Amino acid sequence: MKRLILFLLLTVCAAMSHVSHAFEVDGKSYEIINESEKCVKLTRCSYSMYDDVTIPDEVSFNDEVYKVTAIGDFVFYVRPVGTLTIGKNVASFDGYAFYVATFKHFEVSPENAWFASLDGVLYTSGYKRLIHYPALKEDKVFTAAAATEEIMREAFVEVPNLEKVILPEGLKIIADDAFLDCSHLAEIIIPSTVEDFGYNPFFWTPWYKSLPDGPLYGGNHVLWFYKGTPEGGVIDVAEGCLSVATGFECYSKVETMRLPKSVTKVNMRSGNNLMYFEVDPENPVYSTFEGMLLSKDGSRMERFPGGRTGQFVVPEVRAIAPYAFAQSALSRVTLPKGVESIGDRAFYYCRDLSRIDLPATLTSIGEKAFEMPIVTPLPAAPRRVRSSNGYYYYINDVYCRAVTPPVTATNAFYNCGTSGATLHVPVGSAEAYRAAAPWDGFGKIVEIDFADVDGDGVVNGADVTALYGALLDGVEPAGIGDVDGDGVVSGADITALYNRLLQ
Repeated sequence: MKRLILFLLLTVCAAMSHVSHAFEVDGKSYEIINESEKCVKLTRCSYSMYDDVTIPDEVSFNDEVYKVTAIGDFVFYVRPVGTLTIGKNVASFDGYAFYVATFKHFEVSPENAWFASLDGVLYTSGYKRLIHYPALKEDKVFTAAAATEEIMREAFVEVPNLEKVILPEGLKIIADDAFLDCSHLAEIIIPSTVEDFGYNPFFWTPWYKSLPDGPLYGGNHVLWFYKGTPEGGVIDVAEGCLSVATGFECYSKVETMRLPKSVTKVNMRSGNNLMYFEVDPENPVYSTFEGMLLSKDGSRMERFPGGRTGQFVVPEVRAIAPYAFAQSALSRVTLPKGVESIGDRAFYYCRDLSRIDLPATLTSIGEKAFEMPIVTPLPAAPRRVRSSNGYYYYINDVYCRAVTPPVTATNAFYNCGTSGATLHVPVGSAEAYRAAAPWDGFGKIVEIDFADVDGDGVVNGADVTALYGALLDGVEPAGIGDVDGDGVVSGADITALYNRLLQ
């Protein structure tokens, strides 16, 4: 049902976008994606259930010959296909090209340089990545190609006939939902070379159901899931474990995860329900500060315990790692001076995050750093929208102390509703932010003086009085109380304010 809902939502979004230079040939619709090189994408295909379908090498339109180089989203949605034959020029698939699609067999032109088929299964060229196993294939046992290094996302999803899968030595990655809901899959041979697992790779299979409660390890000593409820709320990762998987999850509330000295990679894309990390002092890669996972030298924030809520001031680090705060429930995050970079998807799906404070030292922000879930249309004030899964929140305010706009990926605020948000920047910086993407997407860009504690627009003795009052009463001042930009309001801010007034 969730897959169907997502499909409908994405279909509506696609229908709202304008497609130019589209045409139809022999019951197939194409979109011109590169006029100069004469390349098109297959976007729709008319066929009856279980028909064989061939994606041609080329098509003609308006006396021009175009190469078919791509397959778009949802082309084969719901209606089963017999044999899908892929032409020699197809070089890419959109992310949902095979979403909720079933096939019996794949064939790929031997002249295709990007993809290949083996025994009806679709791979990338050289069989390095297994893309899609035909759900209608009747075999009960499957052995992946010896050269396979990755089982891609949803490669075997909802395959009903398979009972046993043998994966080769040399395999490195089993991605999200790889074998999801394979209803008769009772045995999976996982080689010792696997280095990472995605989210829920084996859920709803008999093999997964047969596994005992407790920490689940696989491949090259990788902790990929915790099944059941850990005793005392503590996950003690076994000595000898080398990494925690990208998709690691525990659905029960966990107080603490203890990492031994052997763990040198924590790939987790979220902090789960954790409250604290603990690390063996002899671990060569990681350390902790107040339960947060840091690099050994303390210069990089690696993972924030996802079970914490409310407001948070990041410790004195220089970098925020990719996915460091992913899916946390924080409402406000303050990055103190000294932080220079924010990694890709560092605040991915932080649905409650309404305010973030960025320091003057910040120079770069990565891809989709603040990405939010897809909700259409974007909500108006009070900046939240009701959905079937609850409320989704969007960033209301961003305070950025950097005089020069940080170098920022254009999709850093993906789906954050910035057109209805306010960006607060130093005096004299607004024009620079209005001229820089993606900062120019904020609905309001206002200049503020970060020493204006009482928020009256001027910096004077009244701000000292307001700051003293805030410190004595323990309340947030009307303006910005953190004058020195260290992330906290303290006596040091009074000193910084006095120095400012004496200038």
